[in-house]
Amino acid sequence: MATKKIMVIGGLGIIGRNFIGHLEQLGGWDIMALSRRKPDCKTKAQFIAVDLSDRKDAQNKLGGIKDLTHIMYAALDGGIAGDNVAANTALLVNSVSVLEPINPKLERI
Repeated sequence: MATKKIMVIGGLGIIGRNFIGHLEQLGGWDIMALSRRKPDCKTKAQFIAVDLSDRKDAQNKLGGIKDLTHIMYAALDGGIAGDNVAANTALLVNSVSVLEPINPKLERI
């Protein structure tokens, strides 16, 4: 049984997908991931489809997750251009601000 449980936010992007694969190879992790779409690859991770730009959707879908030890953020909306800062900030705030207060065993974000 895994002693660590992680939520990978942005689990189907380049970074998130590769990070999940790495954790699966390491073993010892329960892996959850967030994405707007279903996984298009073989994975043991439990995926949750959520629109992180929508605070209510994030609260409804993430509000019951209370056993995480780690959160890894790798989400991106529209790229890194300055025009996308507000949208990308919303993804971060709408996910971490829901998960952090209800997961007292968090070791690292």
